Amino acid sequence: MFWLSCSFLVLTAAEAWLGKVVVDTNLAVVKVTAHMLLSLLIALVAVIIIYRLEAQEPVTSKLFKWLTTLTLVVVLLQIILGTEVRQQVDEIAKRFGYLQRGSWISGLNSYFVIHKINAWVATVLSIVVFWLSLSYKQLQKKGVIVFVVVLLAMCMGLILAGFDMPAFAQPAHALLAAILFVQLFAIRLRIK
Repeated sequence: MFWLSCSFLVLTAAEAWLGKVVVDTNLAVVKVTAHMLLSLLIALVAVIIIYRLEAQEPVTSKLFKWLTTLTLVVVLLQIILGTEVRQQVDEIAKRFGYLQRGSWISGLNSYFVIHKINAWVATVLSIVVFWLSLSYKQLQKKGVIVFVVVLLAMCMGLILAGFDMPAFAQPAHALLAAILFVQLFAIRLRIK
């Protein structure tokens, strides 16, 4: 616990520094992605600390373990693709003087198409994880959170794509994706 807590502190300090670098470099894409991934790592360390404090009986299921791991990988890929799309949106928004939001989507490249396709894969996998979690009392609540969050994240993505990129939906979409990833990780920790 001591080393986990120390790493949490060090990672938080590094995240603050990286946040400053991201702002100083006008949201450079590699730095935005690194900033997002580091924030996820900090959240995962917190989840590990909580997991160790909660001495719960683990669930044993090879299929569930494999599926949850696959879902984590797909959701992480989705988050990385999302940061790429976000960078493109920022560049397009600058070109349009932050006006004409309805024209921003048409300027996106193949990352956006891949992001949309992968969103459906991530959603289906997350719903299957939810469904399997219902069989285990200790995972039911976490599974329900995964279900609700993946649906909300999908809705925010559809709002972004279909309603001219409203400003409130961008941070909500990113936050929901992060919550989904962390919640899936919390489930995966409890499967042996």
